[in-house]
Order: sequence, then structure tokens, then C-alpha cells
Amino acid sequence: MIVDLRWLDAWSEAGCFSQAEKDAGWPDAMKPEQLAALQRPGKELEQKRKRARLASAIDTACKQGALVHAVGVKQFVQPSKTYNPGFSTTAENWPAAYVRDGRPLAYTTEARTIETRFFSIAPGDFAAWLHAAHEEPSAPIAVWFEVRGVAWPPVLAVDADTVADWPGLVVLVKNRKKGTRWTEGEVAILRAEFARRGGWSREANGQPWVKNSSIQSDMATELGFSARSALDRHLGDGPDRGSAVMSSAVGALTGTR
Repeated sequence: MIVDLRWLDAWSEAGCFSQAEKDAGWPDAMKPEQLAALQRPGKELEQKRKRARLASAIDTACKQGALVHAVGVKQFVQPSKTYNPGFSTTAENWPAAYVRDGRPLAYTTEARTIETRFFSIAPGDFAAWLHAAHEEPSAPIAVWFEVRGVAWPPVLAVDADTVADWPGLVVLVKNRKKGTRWTEGEVAILRAEFARRGGWSREANGQPWVKNSSIQSDMATELGFSARSALDRHLGDGPDRGSAVMSSAVGALTGTR
């Protein structure tokens, strides 16, 4: 049997994996506390505090829907137990159902099955969340991504029909084939973002509009273009071009639509 020393180091440092999980190797998914332990390795007190804060942040992100996850269920049996009153036991501090004529009586609880639920996060989903948080993966988390075939930085899939804001447009344009025709909605988002950043100016009413070359260059770079001229055709000659479509896009960007 070949031992993966990287996994051995990871779970030894983390201290929060069951024996079955250790034996199974790099998992398909992890719980928030396990992710936090691998992302914030270390035994120092301050590192443990950082680990706890990260685990809480991951848990909150799952609850709020900001981190894609599955919900796992773990069952365990709570065995029956017998309770006997002691010398100091009184009727007042004993369950009323087991008091007769003022005297506490022994009783036995039945065994019962208890379910606990937990968040389970796959490596691709954690990579997307970590990337959005502008944080690099730790060494063990990077190995987990590698073993599970998850690219870093992650390649985010975007549905062209649902792109509704500038960040979505950036991901879409950067990951699609060069020369792909822009839709009217994509152009509207581009123009809305350009206007939001203050890309248009003119000396007076009736005068020609002038594009801010610096803002145009920044946006072209964000989209993966080497020259700002790649946006000239889509930006046009002024903010009033395609105003109806642009108004819709501005609403998407500002949350007023």
C-alpha cells in the first residue's frame, strides 16, 4: 500500500478527521472546520483563533447561500441510561414524572437515534469561494485541489444568457473564444459600467462626447484585451447610444431594476 505523505501531514496537522476519513485519503468534500484547519494550519494560539474565525465564516457563507455546498446527515444511537436518585435528591430537582408521594424514583430512558446535519463542501466550490475572497490556498488545500483535478485559479463557468453585471461579463469574455459576437445585452453592460466609472465627458451641451482613455484601458485589460481600441465599436460615440438597453443594464448593476 502506497502512503500519500502529503495527506498524512495534512490530517496529522489538522486533528479533525476520523479514522475512516484518514484511511480513505483525500476526500471528495470537507466540512467547514476541516477546511479551516487545512487553510489555517498551525498549533499556535493565534493560528487556532484564525482557524475558528475561518470555520465560522465558511459556515455562515453556507447558511447564506454564498458558498455552494451539500448537507450531510450523520446518525448515532444514544444508548439507554438508568438514573437513580441519590441521598441529596429531592422531588424538586427530579423529573416530576418520576416522583411518587414526594419520593424520587429511579427511571431508565430508551435508546434513541439522533441525527446531526453538517455542511459538506466540494473542492471546486471551495476554490471558487476562496478565489472570490482574494485568498490563495494553503499548501495542503492546494494539494487537495490538485488531487481532485480542480484548477487554481478556478475557471468559472458562466452562462451567457444569465450574465447581468460587470463581473459576470468579465468572466464570460475572458473564457470564451476570441472573435465571439457580443450580444446587445453584453454591450449594454459594458456601456453601463463605462458610464458608472465616469468614462464620458464633454465641455458643454451640444459638444462631442469624449471617452476617458484611462478608464477604457482599465476595462479592456479586465476583459483580457491588449488594447483599449477593442472596445471602441461597442462604446460608440456617447452615453446616449442605445439608452433604453443601457438603462436596463444600469439597473442590473445598481440593483434598481
